[in-house]
Amino acid sequence: MVLREFFKTLGILFLILALFLFCGILFKFLLFYFIAFLVFLLILFSLYFFRNPKRNISYDDNDILAPSDGKILEISEEYNEIMGADVYVVRIFMSVFNVHVQRVPMSGIIKEVSYKKGKFLSAMNRLACIENEQNLVLFENGKRKIICKQIAGLIARSIVFFKKKNDLVKAGDLFGMIKFGSQVDIYLPKELQLNVVEGQKIFAGETILAKWSFVL
Repeated sequence: MVLREFFKTLGILFLILALFLFCGILFKFLLFYFIAFLVFLLILFSLYFFRNPKRNISYDDNDILAPSDGKILEISEEYNEIMGADVYVVRIFMSVFNVHVQRVPMSGIIKEVSYKKGKFLSAMNRLACIENEQNLVLFENGKRKIICKQIAGLIARSIVFFKKKNDLVKAGDLFGMIKFGSQVDIYLPKELQLNVVEGQKIFAGETILAKWSFVL
């Protein structure tokens, strides 16, 4: 399955491909054919990048699902003003080879959405989560609150958000994507029991990131 957001990009790429093929035929110049071949390779890569594979999403009400594919860069603790408490912060790095959609980690309502322009530092830079362009999403379900932050990076220059404030969402639903890599941070209350470790590879909607230690 391919994301619908790809079709606009695909149309542009096919127009460029057709242009260089036409110039190659018209002017009999090999450079135009070579550029057309590179554009064709870019189309193939884009098909791979915009993929949205079917996931086996299975969870119970106390599970928090991984919001993105990737590798866990860091698990830390810090005070979060929105949550009003110390929280766990799980930072997830996505390479250009990972699936780039983000999935809802917990059923509930999208209580807040906050987009901020910023820099495009590498995800490996510790300041990226503070200074880079980012989109913060607050999910609520009763007394339960968690935050996901989509963060642009050195290569990733476009954050896409599919939902809007006050939407009701189900765990595992698509809620966004970051084009061509970067980082997703998830802020979790300390009442949760973490189920992952640093360096672990995870998969959106399939990996159980954490579990609530109390029942609603």
